Amino acid sequence: MPPTERLVNQIFPKRPTLVGEHYVHRIPAWLTTLLRLAFGIMAIATAILSYQNWGQMPLGFRGLVCVLVPALTFFALYKDMWGTIKFMAATDGIFFPCNELLVTVLGQGRKNAWLLVPWSNIANVRLAKYLDNDNDLKTCVAFDLRISQEEQARFFHYAGSPTDRARHSENSLSIAYGGTPPSPKKVFTLLQDLKLRQGTSFQGTRRDKAASRL
Repeated sequence: MPPTERLVNQIFPKRPTLVGEHYVHRIPAWLTTLLRLAFGIMAIATAILSYQNWGQMPLGFRGLVCVLVPALTFFALYKDMWGTIKFMAATDGIFFPCNELLVTVLGQGRKNAWLLVPWSNIANVRLAKYLDNDNDLKTCVAFDLRISQEEQARFFHYAGSPTDRARHSENSLSIAYGGTPPSPKKVFTLLQDLKLRQGTSFQGTRRDKAASRL
């Protein structure tokens, strides 16, 4: 039987190395490779066509090309922006990156902190609905977290909300993760399975050396 004792959320100074069964929620590697390849091909094709027709191009189009080619090249070569991890689920609970790891800011060093919310502080894992950027209702996987206001501010500034739990209390937060792939149904099944297998999943034998208790 899974333990019913409520454990304490923990903050890690760097991304934990998970061992055993776990799931990393981000764009799949095959899709990342495909997107980067597509942007690279578009950058090369645009540069070649522009070079061949540079003399006939109006000044405005030349300026557009000078912006477009570097931008496409950046998307093709800067792999960090494609590998953003939204969360990592394991038998211990779910690890969430700090706000700074969820956005890419050129020229600034990234802060590195990860919050472990144990399964005893995660409730109501479910399929729900959320509003996407176009204000359309989409299916998502959602769950409720027992976390402090400080943790909410530090780790969940960019978190989405399911429509069935739009209001948050001081020490509780409902968050939603949508988009495909992978499908929300698949993520829901994976999370349910990991929750049933509660145990130790990150490297190291003593948690108090790897994390700070809150």
